[in-house]
Amino acid sequence: MFFNLFILGISGFVFSWDSAMYSLIAYFIAYKMIDVVANGLDEMKGVLIVTTQHDEVSHYLLHRLGRAVTLLHGEGAYMRQSTKVLYCVVSRLEVMTIKEAVHQVDEQAFISIFDIREAHGGLFKKDDRAMFNMNFYKK
Repeated sequence: MFFNLFILGISGFVFSWDSAMYSLIAYFIAYKMIDVVANGLDEMKGVLIVTTQHDEVSHYLLHRLGRAVTLLHGEGAYMRQSTKVLYCVVSRLEVMTIKEAVHQVDEQAFISIFDIREAHGGLFKKDDRAMFNMNFYKK
């Protein structure tokens, strides 16, 4: 990438800054398209939430967003106080919604968000969750 920027800078001096800027825009678009082709549009994020109000937050994630939540048992290293940690896999578009909702319920909540390379099994897509709810109520 540094080499490409160096070449674009040289071309700006030699030819014109307009053509260098157009090349930079084309380079950025090509980079994004390659990223979409390689990783797909369905980019998933893992969310770890440490909160004292885990019931309210998990209820929101389950019933308002339709996302499955795993409740993990944790322990603070300093105070040795046991706590509950929520783990959820969401789309990148839902990350802001989750951050805002968690901080409305608990301003002191700790949220860690990280990229998920692959996820298999379980119910982490909204369509899967809706199908689960429909099959559950049919019984």
